[in-house]
Amino acid sequence: MPRVNSLSDRDTLVNLALIATKDVIDKLKTLKDSGHKFKKTPARKFSEHDGIQPTFRKIETSSYKDGYDDFGSIFAFREQWEAKYRYTDIEGFTEILEFASQHEELMRFLNLNSEDNNRPHLVEISVGELLTTASAQYIFDNGWEVEDDKLHTTVEKLVNWWVLPDVPIELVVPILNVSFEVDHFALDNSTRVERMSDDLKLSCWPSRPRVNDHETVQRMATHVVILSHWTLPNLSALGWMFTTKDEPIDAPTLDRFFQALSTIIPEPSGYLQVAYRPLGWSHTFSGPLPEIIQGPLIPQHSSKMKGADEPGRILSTDETLLVQQAFTALQSNEKTISIAGQRLWEAERRTSDVDRIIDLCIGIEALVSGESPGDTTYKISVRTAAVLADLGINDPNEVMKAAKTVYALRSAVVHGREKPSAAEVTLGGETLNTIDAARYFLRNLLHARLRTPELTPDQIDARIIGGALALWQQTSTERSADESTTI
Repeated sequence: MPRVNSLSDRDTLVNLALIATKDVIDKLKTLKDSGHKFKKTPARKFSEHDGIQPTFRKIETSSYKDGYDDFGSIFAFREQWEAKYRYTDIEGFTEILEFASQHEELMRFLNLNSEDNNRPHLVEISVGELLTTASAQYIFDNGWEVEDDKLHTTVEKLVNWWVLPDVPIELVVPILNVSFEVDHFALDNSTRVERMSDDLKLSCWPSRPRVNDHETVQRMATHVVILSHWTLPNLSALGWMFTTKDEPIDAPTLDRFFQALSTIIPEPSGYLQVAYRPLGWSHTFSGPLPEIIQGPLIPQHSSKMKGADEPGRILSTDETLLVQQAFTALQSNEKTISIAGQRLWEAERRTSDVDRIIDLCIGIEALVSGESPGDTTYKISVRTAAVLADLGINDPNEVMKAAKTVYALRSAVVHGREKPSAAEVTLGGETLNTIDAARYFLRNLLHARLRTPELTPDQIDARIIGGALALWQQTSTERSADESTTI
């Protein structure tokens, strides 16, 4: 429930704030016209990296050049040497205080501790900051002349922050090491990918020193995946002053996107940052940049990914379509597909080779082991070879040999007899370690299954292996007939 009693109460608060904000703008304009020089707020900008302008530019967050007018110091709740006005000088200010005092939930939001002797001052400061923030954002966006409709929109967003116990947001997640030729594309009704503008990059760039350990990978992001229909708990006005805890989020749709990406391309990817984009509310002055709230930094990317200024792969339009199709197919309720996708993405983020090879082999088993009796290693090697041969990408004999090596090593690793790096295999004339080979097998097996959902282990036996045997039988019969004729 909102912190006010009804929608009409909220509208009353908006109207009171409108009256007061207009007066703040009028007072600021009078100061400007009298020649007053306002302080400047820091501004972020892009800079060249090592004297060279790379394709994807490094972000410098320490620049203070070209700041924006800061009106916060013009008003104060008590006499201060730099302040020109007290908050109580603002027309309608006391009416807002009276309104807040009549709504206990709102008072608790503005100051959680009702026993605090400073509570009246904190509430007064909160009201004053709402009015100066609304004024600063309006003046920056629209200039000094007041247009009621535009000012109403600005004020309403700030009031919504006060009254809503849960605030609507979009999750904005920069994609690491992978870019796209297209500027934007949809994944489903609540998930999309967009190219990051320079302004969005600046808004998303994490503050120091939090980003220090991660900046070389964060710079690679050119696109974001955006998830709609999310909310954040809005417990206290003071709570927004603190940095979000770096804790993982439960976002199956986000995981599904990176599962799809890992299926279609071999390059490592993932994400580091989850940022929040407010929808229909605001709690601060964002100036020229999109309003983005710094969320958690939670490294969810391949441990093999190396930092760079540019992504390692740019997907074409056709490849992007494959990612979209894989994302849709991964929504299947079929357990084996879900397990394979999850294990592929989990293996990507593992730091231990032991965990990585186990994840990959479990994913492979889910797709080709089946429930029929028989030697597991043999079933997996034959069916993997059959599927990859059907895709036309590898020699079946080579795949069978490599798959047996991978799975035998998996068994040895589980029982502590060998390390994952103890063996190598050959595929297409290339020497791969067993982990890379297992990842290659799982990626292609999953891609084939997503493209042809009915390609279960039994169907692999019937359609591919059985078809190959039937063709061999036909060829053998024809050869026998030819030999009989020759004799």
